[in-house]
Amino acid sequence: MNERKELWEEIGTSEAYWAVATHDKFRASNLNSDLKEDFLASGREHVNDVWQTFERLLGNELKPTRALDYGCGVGRLVLPLAERCDHVIGVDISSAMLREAAKNAESRGLSNITLQTVDEFIADENAEYDFVHTYIVLQHIRPAIGYAMIETMLDRLKVGGHAMIHTTFVDKSPLFGRIRARLYRDVPGVHRSLNLIRGRTLPFVPVYTYDLERVRSIFRDRRLDILDEREIDHSVVGRMFFLKRS
Repeated sequence: MNERKELWEEIGTSEAYWAVATHDKFRASNLNSDLKEDFLASGREHVNDVWQTFERLLGNELKPTRALDYGCGVGRLVLPLAERCDHVIGVDISSAMLREAAKNAESRGLSNITLQTVDEFIADENAEYDFVHTYIVLQHIRPAIGYAMIETMLDRLKVGGHAMIHTTFVDKSPLFGRIRARLYRDVPGVHRSLNLIRGRTLPFVPVYTYDLERVRSIFRDRRLDILDEREIDHSVVGRMFFLKRS
C-alpha cells in the first residue's frame, strides 16, 4: 500500500488530470480553465449515461441518498454525483488528488461531499451506501487489493441499493507493448531510469486485468443481481456492471 500511495501522490502532484484522461491536452503544462472544464464535463457525461442506463433498467428514477465514488481523483465524477445525490463520499489514495477535488467542489458551491483517504474509508466500517460507483480505477490497482476493495464496497451497499462497478479483463495490446508495460509496472526503477535518460517527467500509470469469474463470484456471494453489463475498450477491454442488491 505504501508503494502505491507514493506512486499516486507523485501522480496527483504532477499530472492529476492527465492520469485520468491520458491526452496531452490534460498535461499540467497545457491545462487551463477551459480544458479543466472540458475534463470535468466528461465526468458529467459519464454520470448522465450511468443514470440513464439504471433508470431504463429499473423503469423508475434513481435517487440515492448516500453515494460512494471509489477512486475519485480530482472529483470528475464526484461533482456530478453530488448534483444527483443527497451526499457523496469520494475516496482516493492520493492526498494531492483529494485536495484538488476539494477545490473543484468549493468552486462549484457543492457542500454535500465528503472526501476520504483509502485508509479512512477502510476504517469507516459502519458506513452504508445506497449507491456505489467506481470507474477506470480498479484497473490501476493490483487485483489482490482490488478484489478486497470490491468486496468492501459491496458489503457496505444497502439492500435495494445499486452499484456500477467497472474493471478490466483482457489486454489486447500488441505483445511487445504488453511486455514493456509489465516491465515498467513490475520492475522498480526501470521507467524512472528511462525517464532520466530521455529527459522526461511523465509518470507511468500501471494497468492490471482481473479474473471475470472471480468478480462475478463476488457479486453472487453478496446477492447482487447483474441488471446489465457493457463491454468497453480503453486499450484494455473491460466491463461496466450495473448491479442491484436484492
